[in-house]
Amino acid sequence: MRFVLPDDAAKPACASARSARQQPWHHWRTTLDSKTQRLVPDAVFLLEYAGEPNGRNRRLCFIEADRGTMPLVRSRGTGSCIERKLRLYTQLWKSGQFQKTSGVNRIQAWIVTTGAERVANMQQAFSGLSAGKGFFHFTDLEQLRSTPLN
Repeated sequence: MRFVLPDDAAKPACASARSARQQPWHHWRTTLDSKTQRLVPDAVFLLEYAGEPNGRNRRLCFIEADRGTMPLVRSRGTGSCIERKLRLYTQLWKSGQFQKTSGVNRIQAWIVTTGAERVANMQQAFSGLSAGKGFFHFTDLEQLRSTPLN
């Protein structure tokens, strides 16, 4: 597996963009609850897997950094919450828009939070979201730092 920043790996697929901030992986528009909404990941990276065939060997990965201050779910539809962000990522995946824009046909969303308890709460709260096997990854900084990339 190789870790690549999209600015290096996806440029050939997105050569028409004029500057790094205009690169399509920095912000996305998708429809949620019949409204077009913007999705801006905290960070983006690309994983390339050497043992997989072309077309299935690259994953565009989005990072959401959670400091534990945003509620997981809101009872009313207004205001930001983790659930809304995850639903936006799910819609982006279902739409396939990321494939046309980035040239990569697989995506993952990584939610990095403050501790193991918050990870467990997220996993329980969002176990019903269907976005494909292995789409959402919940972890904390300690676990992320101690896990080798293989």
